[in-house]
Amino acid sequence: MSCCPLTFVDELVVEFELINPTIRYFAGAALTVPLLPVLYLQAKRLRTWVPVLPAADGPAGQHGDPASSPLRIVVLGESTMAGLGAATHAEAFAGTLARQLADALVRRIDWRVLAESGYTARQVTAELVPQVANDAVDLFVVGLGGNDTFELRSPARWRRDVLALINALRHSHGDVPVVFLSVPPVYAFPAFTRLMQFTLGGLVHILADETSTVAASNDNVWFDERRISLDGWVTDYHPEATVDDCFSDGVHPSQLTYRIWGEIASKYIVNNLGQRLRTVSSAGQ
Repeated sequence: MSCCPLTFVDELVVEFELINPTIRYFAGAALTVPLLPVLYLQAKRLRTWVPVLPAADGPAGQHGDPASSPLRIVVLGESTMAGLGAATHAEAFAGTLARQLADALVRRIDWRVLAESGYTARQVTAELVPQVANDAVDLFVVGLGGNDTFELRSPARWRRDVLALINALRHSHGDVPVVFLSVPPVYAFPAFTRLMQFTLGGLVHILADETSTVAASNDNVWFDERRISLDGWVTDYHPEATVDDCFSDGVHPSQLTYRIWGEIASKYIVNNLGQRLRTVSSAGQ
C-alpha cells in the first residue's frame, strides 16, 4: 500500500532519530540553552495554576477468584503510577491493569502500588525498591520517565539509572519479570507551551530508545516501546472523547486515560508473558 511522501520536515525528523542518542541529546541541549530563561519563566508560571493533586487512595487490592493462588504484581514509579488525577487506584492504572490481567490470565491478581509524585528512576531505586525487598513478587511493572525528562536527564545517566533499578530488583527478587511502560507523552501535555512540548518531547524519544536498548540486553526485562498516541487512543477506545479528556489537569492522566492505558498494558503483558504468568506458582508458595 502506497502512502503520502514524507515532507522535508518529516525527513529531517527521521534522520535526526537515526543519530546516536548522546549526540541527539547534546544537539538538542545546544538548541535549548538560549531558550532556558524563557523555559524557566514558562515552567514557573505553569506551577502557579496547575493544581497539586493527591495520590489516589487504596494502593493495594485483589481481583479474581479469592480462593485461587495469587499472581503478585508490584507497580513502581512516578505520579502516573501514584494515580494522580484519579480518586482511587481501583480507578487508576494499577486497578485497571489488575482487572484486565485477572480476566485474561484467569487467575487471582494481588496488586500493590509503590509510587511517588516527582520521583525519578534513581529515587525509585533508592526509596521504593527497598520497601518490597522481602516481599513475594511475581511481576514488576514500572512507569517512569516523566520526571527524568523534566530534569533534562542525559541518555547516559538515564541508562545507568534504569540499569541500577533493574539490578536492585534482581538482587532482591532474582529473575522476576520487569515490564517498563512507555515513557509519558510529555510532547502532548495540554498545559505545556509549544516550546516546552518541543524541547521535552524530543528527550522523551531519546530516553525511550535508551530504555529499549537496556531492556533488550537484560533477560526477563520488557519495554513497551510503542509511543503513546493519545489521538490514537481516543479514536480506538473512546471516539466521542477528545485529547483534552485524557488529562485531569493538563499534565496528569484522567480516569479515562488510566483505563485505556491499563488495558493496553495488560494486552502487552499477556502477549509477551502470558504463558509464564498463567502457569507460574506464586512466589513464596
